[in-house]
Amino acid sequence: MSRQDACYALFINREPTALAAGFLAVYQS
Repeated sequence: MSRQDACYALFINREPTALAAGFLAVYQS
């Protein structure tokens, strides 16, 4: 498990919609 994956896991626990928005931003960039 990479550090980035750990950060995403924390995001999932706190803010699922923010995680989804983050993935969209990554895919669009």
